[in-house]
Amino acid sequence: MTDVPHLIRDLRSGAVPASVSVAELARPLPSIEADLPVTDVERMFRDESVTCVGVVSRDDPGRPGLLTRSRFALTMSGRLGYGRAVLTRRPVHEIADWEPLVLAPDVSVLEAALRAMARPEERRFDDVVVASDVWASLETAALVRSLAGALAEQGTRDAVTGLVNRHSIVHTLTTWAASLAGSQRRLVVVLLDVNGFAAVNAAHGLGAGDAVLRELGRRVTAAVPQGCVVGRSGDDELLTVALLPATSDESAREYGEVLRRRVAAAVDAPAHSLPWPSVRTSTAVSRPGWADAELLLQEVHRTLTLVGV
Repeated sequence: MTDVPHLIRDLRSGAVPASVSVAELARPLPSIEADLPVTDVERMFRDESVTCVGVVSRDDPGRPGLLTRSRFALTMSGRLGYGRAVLTRRPVHEIADWEPLVLAPDVSVLEAALRAMARPEERRFDDVVVASDVWASLETAALVRSLAGALAEQGTRDAVTGLVNRHSIVHTLTTWAASLAGSQRRLVVVLLDVNGFAAVNAAHGLGAGDAVLRELGRRVTAAVPQGCVVGRSGDDELLTVALLPATSDESAREYGEVLRRRVAAAVDAPAHSLPWPSVRTSTAVSRPGWADAELLLQEVHRTLTLVGV
């Protein structure tokens, strides 16, 4: 885990997409007084739903202690099996962990997982405390699952726009094309190309270009009907893919044109404070019951070359 500090830095800078906050996944942490006898805590852990308890010290109520089920069981067994006999009447603060990982509620689950896994091996899978008006906790196993999901999601998303990336949108197009066999359904694709995008980057910087792409992606996604998939298919291109039910050639072409106009209209008005470029759009419609993803992409690009700038 030697790269954890760099990963956390990238998360905070936005270079790596974050995820939901720990507050959204955490659950309330049952709390007990630090001077409560250990025997009373044992009764609490008889409830299988209780995985850990918070320990509150009267001397320092803002400093949370933590007692997990696994720590309690290990402590109570003792080195020679006499832990329970020795500790039953002792106050719980003697066996609590007073240095748990405590996170602010707005910390991303992804960052929390990285910080949890950076702990020493013997503490790596302890629960995490979420500091708020009401203490909460989160199992490290849940953080790791979220980390795995976030990394998998990151592999399918374009880091700039948040849309699915080229590989994913082409995969969707290919999969949907294969699904047409034995039916009369069709595929429609709409390509949006930004005119002079390199000039936008050159004149205003890469950050401005990224902001333009994000706004274009947001508008197109909001404009197309539910069920369509919008992705970034190139440096300055967005591709929309739609699956149509069985329909006539004329109706399919009409739908493709309507979809193209919706995309074009959505991005026509300049965005406030952004160097707004003009765009070109084109569309292609498959035959009923058959489509080839590569041929559709070729057609929509070929049509685009016929559109005036």
